Amino acid sequence: MSRELAELDLRLSQLGIDTAQLVERFVRAGGPGGQHVNKTSTAVQLSYPPTNLEVRADGERSQLQNRIAARELLI
Repeated sequence: MSRELAELDLRLSQLGIDTAQLVERFVRAGGPGGQHVNKTSTAVQLSYPPTNLEVRADGERSQLQNRIAARELLI
């Protein structure tokens, strides 16, 4: 796990969100970006079942950057 993800997970736990209950799915992003976007699952769908919150980040070509963006959206 990257340092940025660890920091965001710490921030989520400070807000009262149990990071063990986060459900993270990797899906295909689609749209412009060429073959890389169409062949790999770079988009991240993050949901928190206790509150039915769900966010999706697919703005970047990198899965790691989308994981960070999804956590930022959830915060």
